[in-house]
Amino acid sequence: MLQDLIRIRKRLDGQIISGLVNFGPAPLGLFVNYDPANLAAPNLIPSTGRGPAYSLMRQVLAAGASVPLANFVFDRSTIINPVPNGNAVSASRLLECELEGPTLLPQLEADGVTAVPGAITNATAANSPLSTYKGGLCVAQDGNEVIGYLRGQLTPMNATNPTRILVQFTE
Repeated sequence: MLQDLIRIRKRLDGQIISGLVNFGPAPLGLFVNYDPANLAAPNLIPSTGRGPAYSLMRQVLAAGASVPLANFVFDRSTIINPVPNGNAVSASRLLECELEGPTLLPQLEADGVTAVPGAITNATAANSPLSTYKGGLCVAQDGNEVIGYLRGQLTPMNATNPTRILVQFTE
């Protein structure tokens, strides 16, 4: 089964935003920005075509889902607890990461048929400029802000994922 995975190699110190998330489920690492239509709230939305992009520091559960009991029993563990939809979460700027999975590297739209513009595959060239699309990464399209560069293709950690990439972000 496909799985979203992110390994953060370097963060940009002091570059963290926080806000309410009214979407989900969303994996750890999804790229977000403040909602420009409601800066007073503040709300986070999945990033599309603009930067800088911030990476969620916690998984967001679907609306109505509850936090697993294990997260309360082991509340002081090193596991990062997920946050229910509608709560506040933080996101940080990254300098370098490895990522894979259907949400972080989207291939198809929600209809399962239409290709995502600039979808990254295992054939995407190194040094391709990257932007965001619905919280995932894609090759930058006309009008998109470049947030980073694909620096290499890696072997996926989850054997069912077709692609894992190394990304270097712009500062």
